[in-house]
Amino acid sequence: MQKQNKIKESMQEVFQCTGCALFAAQLMEKELAFLLLIPEIKTKLKLPSEENIQNAIEKLNKMTFGTLIRKLKGEAAAVIDTASESLLQEALDERNFLAHHFFDAYQGKLDDLKIHEIMRERLSNMREIFEEIFDGLHKENFKIMKAMGICDEEGELLPD
Repeated sequence: MQKQNKIKESMQEVFQCTGCALFAAQLMEKELAFLLLIPEIKTKLKLPSEENIQNAIEKLNKMTFGTLIRKLKGEAAAVIDTASESLLQEALDERNFLAHHFFDAYQGKLDDLKIHEIMRERLSNMREIFEEIFDGLHKENFKIMKAMGICDEEGELLPD
């Protein structure tokens, strides 16, 4: 019975790590989607209306991460260097694996505590990749918004 409790507790840790990785992936995707709103902001030299932002976000939310990356390459190519493109591709591969195959890859082995450790390590690595991309995209968004006079040094929106 004690082994079953250890397995249950260990799987709870795996699920917690999964949640953290998924959360980081969602933040990364949202930051990428926001970056894709910038061309509209640039053409109007001000923030779009809340309704326009919502419409754009709804449209972007329906796109897969891969589609968002392709759109980024087309619309904001100046932001992506070769290293960033490689990291984005790795993030896409990891995000897709996490969303569609992660638990299947360990099916039949979920009662093995050593496998749980491998799973947690993989999830931690995924989260770090997603956070690295989020940080880079967030800094780029901030730099652009600041240069356009939309926000101040602290990231607070400036009045129209």
